[in-house]
Amino acid sequence: MPRYNDDWNILSENWFMLKEIKDAMWDKTLFRSTRCLSVILSCMAFGFCDTVPFLFIPTKASRMGFSLELSAMLISIIGFTSISGRIGVGVLSGRSRRIRFVFFVLAFVICSVSMALYALANSYLVFIMGSCLFGVSTGMISYISRIKEFNFFCKVTFIVVISKILSVLTCV
Repeated sequence: MPRYNDDWNILSENWFMLKEIKDAMWDKTLFRSTRCLSVILSCMAFGFCDTVPFLFIPTKASRMGFSLELSAMLISIIGFTSISGRIGVGVLSGRSRRIRFVFFVLAFVICSVSMALYALANSYLVFIMGSCLFGVSTGMISYISRIKEFNFFCKVTFIVVISKILSVLTCV
């Protein structure tokens, strides 16, 4: 019988630690902040819209008479320019929050322009321009949004959560 009580104490202690981890990770005050909500909603909207060109390009290109190889080249251009956008915004923004914010807004504007170019495309050159703009903007957004999410959610709680997770794992 004493063994059961010891196991119960360990389980209740682990449960309490898991509750503390959950409370640290889900800080409700962040969701009352307009800045935090705007970053969350913009990243969710970007995640939804990020898939549109990959579904849209092959059908639009085939309707315009381009081969599947040419539409695959457009998707490759998006990938290459996305890497270029990540590296470029990383070098240009540095540690300045103001410049990162300007790039964040600029990237959403560029992404919107590229979507308009896709919709109005009448030649392969316009498709290439739209793919380049979309790739650069997705690279910029994906780089900056990770930094913004880390600043909002993980600045203080990251170390606390990791230490509590490690303590729970070592107790088990």
